[in-house]
Order: sequence, then C-alpha cells, then structure tokens
Amino acid sequence: MLMSLLRRCLALGTATALCCFATAAPASADDAKPITIDIAAINDLHGRVVRDGQAGGTAVLGCALTKMRTANPNSVFVAAGDLIGGSVFESAVAADVPTIKAMNLLGLEVSAVGNHEFDRGVDDFDKRVIPASSWDYISANLFLGGKPAYPQYSISEIAGVRVAFIGATTEELSSLTSSGDIQAADMTDSVNKVVGALSDGDAANGEADVYIVLVHDGAGTEDLSSAAGTPYGKLIKNIDPKVSAILSGHTHKLYAEQVNGVWVMQSAQYGEQLGRLSLSYDPATKTAAVLKAWNEDLVDASKQPTCTDLDPKLTQFEADVVADAKVLGKKPVGSVAGDFLRAVGGEDRGHESTLGNFVADVHLWAAKSAGAQVALMNPGGLRADLLVASADDEGDGVVTFREASSVQPFANTLMLRSLTGAQLKKVLEQQWQPQGSSRPMLKLGISKNLRYTFDPNADPGSRVTTIELDGKPLRPDDTVRVVANSFLMERGGDNFLALTEGTGLVDTGWVDLDATVAYFKRNSPVGAAAPVKPDMVQRSFGVTFHTPADRVSVPGDEISLDLYGLSFTNDEPKPTKVTASIGGLVLGTFAVDATLDPLWDKTGKAMVRISLPADLASKIAPGEDASQLVLSDDVNGKLLSLPVKVAPKASPTPTADPSASPGVTVSPTAPPSAPPGPGRRPLPKTGDADSLGVMLLGLALVASAVVARRKVK
Repeated sequence: MLMSLLRRCLALGTATALCCFATAAPASADDAKPITIDIAAINDLHGRVVRDGQAGGTAVLGCALTKMRTANPNSVFVAAGDLIGGSVFESAVAADVPTIKAMNLLGLEVSAVGNHEFDRGVDDFDKRVIPASSWDYISANLFLGGKPAYPQYSISEIAGVRVAFIGATTEELSSLTSSGDIQAADMTDSVNKVVGALSDGDAANGEADVYIVLVHDGAGTEDLSSAAGTPYGKLIKNIDPKVSAILSGHTHKLYAEQVNGVWVMQSAQYGEQLGRLSLSYDPATKTAAVLKAWNEDLVDASKQPTCTDLDPKLTQFEADVVADAKVLGKKPVGSVAGDFLRAVGGEDRGHESTLGNFVADVHLWAAKSAGAQVALMNPGGLRADLLVASADDEGDGVVTFREASSVQPFANTLMLRSLTGAQLKKVLEQQWQPQGSSRPMLKLGISKNLRYTFDPNADPGSRVTTIELDGKPLRPDDTVRVVANSFLMERGGDNFLALTEGTGLVDTGWVDLDATVAYFKRNSPVGAAAPVKPDMVQRSFGVTFHTPADRVSVPGDEISLDLYGLSFTNDEPKPTKVTASIGGLVLGTFAVDATLDPLWDKTGKAMVRISLPADLASKIAPGEDASQLVLSDDVNGKLLSLPVKVAPKASPTPTADPSASPGVTVSPTAPPSAPPGPGRRPLPKTGDADSLGVMLLGLALVASAVVARRKVK
C-alpha cells in the first residue's frame, strides 16, 4: 500500500506530493481531536479525458482535486466504475490508454469494478488494464470459481485513520458485458460481510475505522424511490449502519441524499460533476460522522470550467490526446442531412430514437448479403449523437471517422440468427426489463421494414400486440433471419436472452463501425446530392383498447382507446393531433400530449374517444372506402385501421332514356310503384298487349252472359 501511495504522490507533482506525504505521516500523540477527511468521487467517466463543454476533462478535474487537497491534505480521490469502455473517440481509438494515463496523473486511489471495464473481455482487463492502473480495482460481490475475482476492499490510511472502501458491481453484470465466467453475487450480502469482517476486532482479517461503499449500480431516476425493488434499493435499505456513505454509479444520475443515516450519492457522468464528501472521525469515541455531502459542478451552465487554475502539464496532456486521435479521426467518411439523435439527454434508453433506428438500418444493409431480413440495435450501444454541425472543421453535414466511431465505440461484430415469429415477439417483450433492473425499459432500434404495436398496460410477456415485417403480419411459426451486434446476439446482452434461443448463428465478419463507414461511402458519400436523413416516423407505438380491438363497429357504436409513444423525445418534430376518419369523413381530432415519460416509451399520448353517428352511411361520399376507421397523426401518418360495417350512400343507378342521344344515360325520377295492400291484387300495367286482350275477352264474356239471360227470360 505504501508503494502504491508513493507512485500516486510522485505522479501528482511536487506541491501535491508534499500533501500526500503529509497524509501518509503517522498520527502524533495529540491526535485525539476529530480528524476531517475529504473524499472526491467520480463515476461513469467513459473516457472523457478531454474537456468538451460537457465533460470537465483531465485538467479541470485536476484543478478541483488540487483545490481540495490544498485545503485539506487528508483527502482521497475515488471512483465508482466505468472509467473506461463506452468511451469517446479520443480514448476509444487508443484502447482507453489515455484514460488510464489520466487517472494515474490525477492520483486516483481506488475504483469499483464497473461493467464497461470488461468491454474488451476479462483477459484484457486483468492483463492489460489492471497492471497499467496505479489505483486499486475492487468488488466484494464478483466471484470466479467460488472465490473473489478481485480484491473486495481497499484501505487508505489517512492521518492515522483507516478508511475502508468496499467495492460492489451491478448484479446484472453478465447481461451487460463480456465478463466470462465471473459471477455477480448479492451486493448487500457481500458488502455487509466485508464490513463485518473489518469491524470484528480481529486484526488478522483486517480492521478499519471508517467504511465507504463504492458501488457500480444506482437508481433509475434522481428520485431514490425509483430504486425500490432493485438490488441497489436493497443495498440502500439494508446496508450495515457502520457504513457512512454509498458512492454509486452506472445509471448516470445526480443525487446526494441521506437514507437511514447513510449518505447515498451519485455524480451523474463523464466528469461533469465531482462528488464531494466531508466526514469527521473522532479517535476518542472511534466514531465517524458525515459533515457534508454534495455534488460540485465542474462545468457551469455556459459550458465553462468552474475551476480555472489549470495545471499546464494536464492541459498539454489533453492537447496531446486530441492531436493523436485527430490524425485517425479527421478522415471524412460520408454525409448527413439531419441530426440523428438518441432519446432525450443521451442516456435515456427507454424511448425509440432516430439514431437507434438508423443504426439498425445500417446493420441490415450490411448483412443482407448474408441473408439478414431484420435488424435490432440496443440503446446502450449508442454513445454519441450523429450531428450535422461540424465538429472538427470538416464542414456541416460531413461525417468523420471520429464521429462515426463515437456512435459505436465497442467494436462489436454483426451476427445472424434465425428466429421464429414467436421468438422475435419474445425478444421485443424483453425490452421491458426484469423486475428490479436499474433501467425498467431498454428500447431497441429496429430496421424500417419491422413495425409493431404494444399495450404498455398489459401484463409482462403480453405487451406486444401486433408485428409486421415488410408490411405483412408475422406469424408465430414464421422464420426470420435477424442481425444484431455480438453483444446482443452472442450472449443475449441487456437481458435479451430470447435472441440466444434462435438457430444458425453466423458471424458476418462485419465490425459495426466498419459497416457504418461502408454504408456512408456507398449510400451517402461526402458531397452526395441527397445525403441520408433521419426517419421521423415511429416504428412502434402503444395502443390500449377500452373497447374490443377486434370488434367490427357499426353506426351508433362507441370506440375508445389510448395511443402511446407517438413522439420522439429529443428535438425531432412531434405530432400535435390524431385524426379519426372513415371514407374521407373526419369524425374527430384528438390532441397529442408530448410530456416526457421518464421510464417507458409512452411519450406522445392521445386519448381517442369516438361515437359513430347513427346516420353515418348517409355522410360518406359514393365510392369511398367505408370499411375502415383510420387513425393518423400529422407526423407519423397512418397509425391504425379498425374494421367498421357501414353501407355507404349508394350511387344512383343509370337507365337508358330513349329520347336521349346515343351513349347518354339519365337517372329515373319517378317513384317506385306502391306495393299491393293487404287483400288486394295488383292492377295490371297499362299498355301491355296481353293485359288488353284479357280485358277484351272479359268484356265479351260479360256481354254474352247478358244476352243469354235475356233469351231465357
């Protein structure tokens, strides 16, 4: 531990190193007074080592840390995982070496193991990342072959106080990344067991004075109540009371709140904020108390750094990282005519996005020659928007290699499997994640030829109501070849395990980034007359029927349903109204509410309530289709067609007019003859030769009868 501390101190420079050695100095005899210890924490850095107006970058982060250490030499810098992996281009293009170097320069002491640390596999993490890192990676609940896969805790001795940092990693690890045979056990049980061992009075198994948990898991929203029923919620609720604070990550949220006497914190993402914890330890009573917990902005609202006394060595480090990456990244690969965006905020993975759908279209294009019929894309694999605005003076609308790489930085290959219609439905059902997941929904990007509807209010497993492929209903026993990245297809990542139930697994050999570059060069090269633009139409939406969905409605019926998910959540155009019509006759318009739903794909809701007029038939123009009630909106176009049974107003039947010119027809104007009344026989028609003969014969018979009677008399 002393050698580790020495390496960190030397990395920080002379002034800060003196503070470090002061920190490491043994406690003096008069240290009976309470000792204040300051802790700084980051989470989910994802390679943002260069300041970009959103991320603070290495130099700004270093400035804030120096300020803390100068004010209180008894300070320590820690992290809650995902320092690497899912990184921006500047770090990803160099296998995250710039991030590792940056954290070494900043004197990071310890970090929880995050899921993205395994993006390049366990061997890469164990044999390359850990040896290159001057900090400790810890996790109490990761096991390999029944034994801890990594150190479960790390102790920093600060002014004679032993501060134990206990690590933990999301229990969803196996569904999130390439963690091999490593198993994630119950976080709460694992952490509490370590706390118990470090506080049992047995020096042989390690003892500590202060306990801080670094956990790579978090609440789904900034309201901690959203964690109820999740493993993270269990950890918050049942943590050993000797723990002073839980510093978390994974969900990219911002909060600092006390729960049952324990401070629970997360510092958003990318080095935008620095988590700060100030605590006091009283050697006399051997108790610790948190004095203050807060999140400190590293970048203000105008995108300027909040700490400006930047170390020239760190600013030069950033400049070197940018220069190295720029050589590879500045090459143009294609062009766009609009912004391809993730869901609002970039980290919202529960809504459909134009970027997710576009990437699915690209993957289908690349894999069609291998037999692909439909493509899926996981939202967590999208790490940056694809914008029209120039990023590196390449010109608006030009897509560079750096920009394309930033969207998909994981170097996954594209793989194919055959799924039945029933299995594909099961995959779509799994977008609603298992109970207790940190993100309740993960909305897949889908290729344009796939369309489905869902009922968000239905029971789990029964939410997907219709699926169409190439405009035709997909039957349960149909077979379709599906392409997706290896993270999804090979291991069923993000809990999409139904993908692994398919057959005929084939690796196309395409790396996702290579497929994107090839797509642009072929379909939308630089200078293209018609560059590719985002598709603003929703490829799925929700509908909850309050009247039977399969009923054939007739005039006088009521039709009641709710529509959901009609709107994208970013800066795309949003529908304002849904129109209901039959045969061109508008029966009503209904407002679309675009209020953001924070968890599920329900943004863009319309409540449709229709009363079919009793005289509907007389209002429909001749020749119009009166068999379907059509619902459409002003952005997505046609949404639904519901069967109705209406006899539209008939066209008049033309008859020939002898007086008219040849080829000219007129409609009859005389009313039809009245039907015979009861007990009456119909009168014969006049002008009929047979009828006239009958009448004359009758008169002759009558006359003959009269004459005969006279003769008899």
